[in-house]
Amino acid sequence: MQATSKSHSVIKSIGTASNNLNAYKAKVKNETGKKITSVEIKNSIDNEYGDNLLDSGDTFKNNEVRYMYYDATDAVNTAQEDGKEESSIKYYVKVTLDNDSTYVISKFPFNKIKGTAKIYFDSDKEVCYLIYTNKSGKKINTKKKEKKSGTSSSSSSSSSYNDSSSSSSSSYSSGRYGVGSSASNGYSSGTSDYSSGQSSGSSNKGTGGYKAYQTKQPQPASDKPTTNPPTTDTTNNGTTTHPAPNTDSNNTNSTVNP
Repeated sequence: MQATSKSHSVIKSIGTASNNLNAYKAKVKNETGKKITSVEIKNSIDNEYGDNLLDSGDTFKNNEVRYMYYDATDAVNTAQEDGKEESSIKYYVKVTLDNDSTYVISKFPFNKIKGTAKIYFDSDKEVCYLIYTNKSGKKINTKKKEKKSGTSSSSSSSSSYNDSSSSSSSSYSSGRYGVGSSASNGYSSGTSDYSSGQSSGSSNKGTGGYKAYQTKQPQPASDKPTTNPPTTDTTNNGTTTHPAPNTDSNNTNSTVNP
C-alpha cells in the first residue's frame, strides 16, 4: 500500500502577525489583473501611511491569496486618550500596481470581512475596490464608494479683492476703495482720496469722490457787476439812508462813482 501525501499551499502574509488585542487579520485576494508591488496602511488617528508591508523584492501576484495584518494598538490607545471610540477609527489601504499607478481603498473593513475580500481594479474608472461578504452574510461591493471618494475637486480663487462685483487688473472693485466695477488702476467710488478733495495722481476719479473734489475747487470770478447794499447812518433826529455806490467791473481796477 503506497502512502500518499497531501501538499498544502502556504499562504504568505502581508505585514507581521501580532497577538495584540487590537491587531487585525484579513484574508485578501488579488483580482486586479496586475501584480501589486506595494501595500501601505494608515489610520485616521495618525493620518500617515506606514512602510511598504511587502518584503523587499516581493510582489502580491494576480489571483494570489494572502493574509494581511495590521496592528492598530497605538491608534486605539490614542483615540481612547482623546475620548474617542475605537469604532470611529478608519483605515486606508494604498496599493501600487506594477505599472506604478497607486490607488487607495478607503475605510478598509478589517473587522467586518467574512471569508476572503477580493481586490479589483477598474481601469476605466481608475479605482481599486473590494468585493466581500460581511459577517451578516451580505455581499458588499465598494466600487461606487471608491469612485465617489476619488472624485473630489478643489477650486482656487484669484488673488483679487472682489467682495460683490468684478474688477479689471490692478484695481479693487469693493472693500476699501468703493463698490462696483472699475477700470485699470482706478478707484470705482468716492471713498478714495478724491472724496477729501485731494488728488492722488490717478487719472480715473470715482463718481462720488469727483463730485466732492469739484465742490472744493476755487470758482472763477463772475463777469456780472457786484451791487453793494446801501448804508444806514443813525442820528439823533432819525435814520438817514445813503444809496450804495456803483461798481464798474469792466475795467481792471474797480472804479467807485459817487
